[in-house]
Amino acid sequence: MKTFEISPIGVIHSPYKTRENMPVQFGLDNSKKFVLEIFDEYLEGAEDIEVGKHYEVLFVFDQIHEYIFKQHPRGNTNLR
Repeated sequence: MKTFEISPIGVIHSPYKTRENMPVQFGLDNSKKFVLEIFDEYLEGAEDIEVGKHYEVLFVFDQIHEYIFKQHPRGNTNLR
């Protein structure tokens, strides 16, 4: 299997600091805003980004200490 390495070009700042404070579905609560910070050395490539527009952002959960393959939706304890 081929592998590849990725390096961050920025950081997403979230208003949610704990898992318990996060809404079940993000689309239902538009009152909170995320901030996408692009590192200075990549700003030239992001010069056409506009506030209020929609963009696809690839991100990595960097605070996960272990990955459990079987998960369950909130409120449901049955793993799948």
